Amino acid sequence: EPPRVHPMQVWRTPYVSDVYAAAQPVGTGPLERIGNAELVRGVSECLSVARIASDMSPSTEVFEAIIASCRRVADRFHWLGEEELGDLASPLAEVRATAERVLEEFETVQALTRQAADALAETEARVTALIRTSRGETPRSAEGWVERLTELRRAQGQAATLSETRYVDTDRLAELDGRLSEEIDAVGRRTVGFLEQDDAFDGYHSDVARLVGEAEGIDAVSAATAVGERIEERTEGLQVVTEVVGSLDIGDARVRTRILERIGEVLAGINRARATLESRRGELLAQEGRAEFA
Repeated sequence: EPPRVHPMQVWRTPYVSDVYAAAQPVGTGPLERIGNAELVRGVSECLSVARIASDMSPSTEVFEAIIASCRRVADRFHWLGEEELGDLASPLAEVRATAERVLEEFETVQALTRQAADALAETEARVTALIRTSRGETPRSAEGWVERLTELRRAQGQAATLSETRYVDTDRLAELDGRLSEEIDAVGRRTVGFLEQDDAFDGYHSDVARLVGEAEGIDAVSAATAVGERIEERTEGLQVVTEVVGSLDIGDARVRTRILERIGEVLAGINRARATLESRRGELLAQEGRAEFA
C-alpha cells in the first residue's frame, strides 16, 4: 500500500516469491531444521530481553518484567540451548538469575531506604520542635540554660549516629547538623550572658549541698542509684557548658575564665557529693554483707 506522507521505495526481488523458495535446495543443518521464521522470532525475543536489561530504569516492575520475559522465551523456544545455534539459553538464564538476585536486593534496598527516611524525618521533627522551643522560651536559671544546651548537644549526637545508617540522605543530614550547630552557638552565647551574673550559680551550689546531704543520709544501697543518676546529670550538663563556652569566640577572655572557674567550683562540689555517695554506699554494702553472712 502506498504511504500518505513518507516516501517509499519499492524493491523487486525474487526472494519473496513462492517459486524462488520452492526452487531452493532443502538443507539438513540445524538452521534449516528450525526454519527462518522460528529463528527470527527467537532471536527477536532474545534481543528484546537484552534491550530491556540495558535500557532499564531500576524498579520492581522492570526486574519482574525481565524475569517474566526470560521465562517466556526459554519456554517458547526449546532450541535456544543447542550448542550448534550458539547456546543462547545460557546467557538468557544468567540474565534471569541476575535479575532475580537484583530484585531481591532491590527490595531490601527500598526497605532500608524507607527506614532511613523515616528515622531522618523523625529526627528532623524532634530537632525542629527543640529549636522552636529554644527560641521561644528563655530559661530563668543556670540549670535551665545548661539543660537547654545539653538537649541540643544530645540531639546533635543522635543526628550524627544517623550517618552510619545505610541509604540515609546525607545532604539533609548535613543540613540538619548545620541547623543544630547554629542553634548551639546562639544558645551558648545567651548562656554566657546569663552565667556572667554574680548569682548565676547560686542554684547549683544549693543543689550540690542537697546532693551531699542526700548522699550522707541514704539508708540502703538501692537508694544510691537515684542520687548517683542526679549527680551524673549535673556533671554531664556542666561538661557540655564547659565545651561550648570553650569553643565560643568571646571577646573578653576574662569572661570566659570567670565562667570556667565558677563551673570548676560547682564540679568540685559535685565530685565531693560523688565521693560521699561512694563512701556511704561502701559502708552500706559492708553492713548488708555482714547481715547476709550472719
